Amino acid sequence: MKLAVLCYIRSNGRTLMMHRNARSEDMHFGKWNAPGGKVEPGETPGECAVREVFEETALTVRDPRMRGVLTFPAFDDEEDWYVFVFTAEKFSGDLKQSCHEGDLFWIEDVDLMELPLWEGDRIFMKWLDADRFFSGKFVYSTSGYESHSVVFYGDDRESSDSTEQESSNGKVLFLDSNPVVSDTAVGMLFSLGYSVDVVLDGKAVLSQYRAAMENGKPYRIVIMNLSIPRGMGGTETVRRLLAIDPEAAVIISSGFTGSDVMSSCHSYGFKAALPKPYTVRELFHALDTALGS
Repeated sequence: MKLAVLCYIRSNGRTLMMHRNARSEDMHFGKWNAPGGKVEPGETPGECAVREVFEETALTVRDPRMRGVLTFPAFDDEEDWYVFVFTAEKFSGDLKQSCHEGDLFWIEDVDLMELPLWEGDRIFMKWLDADRFFSGKFVYSTSGYESHSVVFYGDDRESSDSTEQESSNGKVLFLDSNPVVSDTAVGMLFSLGYSVDVVLDGKAVLSQYRAAMENGKPYRIVIMNLSIPRGMGGTETVRRLLAIDPEAAVIISSGFTGSDVMSSCHSYGFKAALPKPYTVRELFHALDTALGS
């Protein structure tokens, strides 16, 4: 297990980012990250954030705010990484142009998503603007990003003694290969009181659904996209899923509203259809329909 920090330093609509271009053997080579690094023995995550920022940027941050914790199982193919994510807006000193990891640049916030980031970073960086503390897990394989899940905690995180938060409406397994779609849906589902696990193809749906049943923590509902590029899509997945659990509540979602599957979803084993794009109200109606079927 490795412990590390990331610290997103913000100023006047810009964020300080590092282009990891110094060492070709660096697993982050070519990517853009926030300053950060490994927690040293006896060091708190906050102390590590201050130290790493100074070592890499020559800036001294004050009052860094911890926004969340991320888990990356076997991220380097060997060990799990646990990363404490901070933001900081108070700092002093003269920024240096580069360090042993790469070059440093102030990036306009509106341009951040245009950088070659890790896929998971595109997702969790959007959570930094919320007042809710997050605990997320991002799964990568040798082929790249696979899936993520997250739990958000209450706004007043400093007064909360809770270390675990169960969503009142249960767990949703969400299948979509588009991280923008899944990230938007996750926010909607959390607002409706659900916790969410996101997967990229039908095979992952089957394995996670089966594992959840075996662990005694089944999913209450599954939402899946009709088409998955280079993967098992909705119709084949629901057929195999119903063989595992004939009572599974599954919603099919697609932008192809004229397809036979969307118009006759019950004939294919789905409890409801959810045309894209959709609002929170439309999502709520689909969930209510599927769970009431």
